[in-house]
Amino acid sequence: MRILCVYYFFHIGLHHISNYFWEEGKIIIFSTQLDTEIDEMGIYFLSQNIDYDRINSEDIVQGNFSFSISYNQEGTNVVLKDKRLDIKYDLDSYDYIWFRHFSIHCHNDKIPPYEKEYSEQEWMSLFSSIPMLFKNKVFMPAYSDGFLTKPYQLKIANEVGLSIIPTFISNNFTEINSFTQKNNTNIVKAIYHHMFFTDSNNLVEFNTKNFTYLNNKERKSVSQVPAIYQPNYLTSNSKEIRVTVFGKRMVAYCYDNYFGKDWHPQLRKLHVTKVNIPIDVKNSILNFFKVAHITFGTVDFIIKDDKWYFLEINVNGDWAWLANTSFSHLLIATLLEG
Repeated sequence: MRILCVYYFFHIGLHHISNYFWEEGKIIIFSTQLDTEIDEMGIYFLSQNIDYDRINSEDIVQGNFSFSISYNQEGTNVVLKDKRLDIKYDLDSYDYIWFRHFSIHCHNDKIPPYEKEYSEQEWMSLFSSIPMLFKNKVFMPAYSDGFLTKPYQLKIANEVGLSIIPTFISNNFTEINSFTQKNNTNIVKAIYHHMFFTDSNNLVEFNTKNFTYLNNKERKSVSQVPAIYQPNYLTSNSKEIRVTVFGKRMVAYCYDNYFGKDWHPQLRKLHVTKVNIPIDVKNSILNFFKVAHITFGTVDFIIKDDKWYFLEINVNGDWAWLANTSFSHLLIATLLEG
């Protein structure tokens, strides 16, 4: 009924909305400054004592908001903050989340085109995670590019019993600085993808970066674009694992030689060794795939102090760079089963 009533908002008349909506509820609306229907709805909401908040995409682009996602044993916490008024919007406190004409397009001609495109794709990926993070609250998810975005992956991993590295996703410099100060070293990585094409011939990469602490010189760049921040668990004493999953079949390989930085530019030099997967990790992976409704993908882990920490899943899967391996027979068998 929640979705149905939205379709009929402007056909049944505003005075009938309360018959379909909540008696006592709170809604947050992601929209645009040009959305005249929401201007009209806002007046109606106020007249009916319906509690609502509205966030416009233009304010996000202009840098007026920060966005933070934190993970703990109790769950996932998503907070937006209006930096002008020092007001926080905790999405857990809302009964309904409505996306309407909401999109992120940067019109700042003073920054290079590749930085503009990177900023837009990261913000897009972050907001498209909301319909997945709050499936029971979001209706009319018009702003949803999303399929298994990284913020949602971490939520599922946490719920199915996989260990996750302490993670903070944000563009709030003060909160990021507080989070990273707790760690000896840190990493920052893209929410959506570490590479993209600005045109057919120009590939831009923003690979995972290692750093110790932030400084005030980085405040502007950190505040412009949200990113994933974690303590750096990839050291000379840890191992990085890639598990390739075909239905219920799994094959895991360990990267033997550690480069100290992102290994993507040196794939051809990477040495891999087949390893066994602990039964509890295997069962959690199967549960993850069941919850996510997928049958194929590659899952990245870091083993630190004999504990497997989930990093992310690539639902496209890529294993051609794994030397002397062929998974074609496993893929074909899985497809035939489907």
